[in-house]
Amino acid sequence: MVIGLTYPCQEYFLQYLDANRRIQLSARCPSIRKLDGSVPFRIETLTIRDKEIMLNNTSFKVDDFLLPFFTILETKNQLTQEQSQKNIKEKLTASEIMNKLISQFFNGRKEIIVRSFKAECALESVVPGGLKFMTPKLTVDHNSITSAGQFIHEDSLPIQHLVIDNWQWGLDSDVLIPFELVIVSDAKFLEIIREFETNESQWVKVLIQQSNELISRFPFFLHYYIAAPLVRHWKVQLKDVGHKCIVNFLEDNLTKLSELIDWMLRNSGLDENFGRERIYTANHISIPLTHTSNILINLLETDGRRKLEILTVWYIPELVQNQE
Repeated sequence: MVIGLTYPCQEYFLQYLDANRRIQLSARCPSIRKLDGSVPFRIETLTIRDKEIMLNNTSFKVDDFLLPFFTILETKNQLTQEQSQKNIKEKLTASEIMNKLISQFFNGRKEIIVRSFKAECALESVVPGGLKFMTPKLTVDHNSITSAGQFIHEDSLPIQHLVIDNWQWGLDSDVLIPFELVIVSDAKFLEIIREFETNESQWVKVLIQQSNELISRFPFFLHYYIAAPLVRHWKVQLKDVGHKCIVNFLEDNLTKLSELIDWMLRNSGLDENFGRERIYTANHISIPLTHTSNILINLLETDGRRKLEILTVWYIPELVQNQE
């Protein structure tokens, strides 16, 4: 004899069932479809691209290899490439098919909770309007950063962990650099998005072009490969004595940063040292800026958090020698 689950048991069961299994179950069992829509929908990882949805470990890809039809390829296991396909004979564009597919998966659901959400396209072209995702970790790129905010549920703001992926460096347009911004509780995700929009570039360029003497960006963590261009442009702009920048830093020491700075200065014709050497140690870097000033870079650690301090100082030989 088959004994059915009680309503509370069904609700608990659905809440922790794999997202793909829930979609299949809801499609095949009309009796639980209404209940399924009211139970929070939990997803470990969600990636949305122009022609693909990656839902946990299952990929749904819109392909046109069977022209004139589009085909949805469902790959359930990335290791064995277990695959099924469905031909779409309607005269729809790839974006329209993606919109219908995402609607089929998510529309009508009360809460969509995504542990890690990655947007790699202009979301407004493939995601139905009004659809909201709750997520503590969001990854966006140059295609999605300006539109991502409208698809993030306000209850998940501020975003705890924002990753800017493959962003085009504003002053070197041929370079794509990924970097992370770890947002603390008092930071506002939408304010960051607005800063990107109004300045038509990424936050790092905004920081570089600041004219005030003290710049402090503690909510943000920089990798060495972002800090190095920051130092290079500091040298290009000949920041006066008194200018200082303090940011959180992800590295244990300055070794990788020293190597990249040395390479950048050498290959960009900015390695003029005014008769004195650049000094590199594990925790300090000193770079000649003018005949009378140096760029001083210090690795600090306060409250268990590493910070990178960049400042312009008068050139004092005794002070520089003490950094060795």
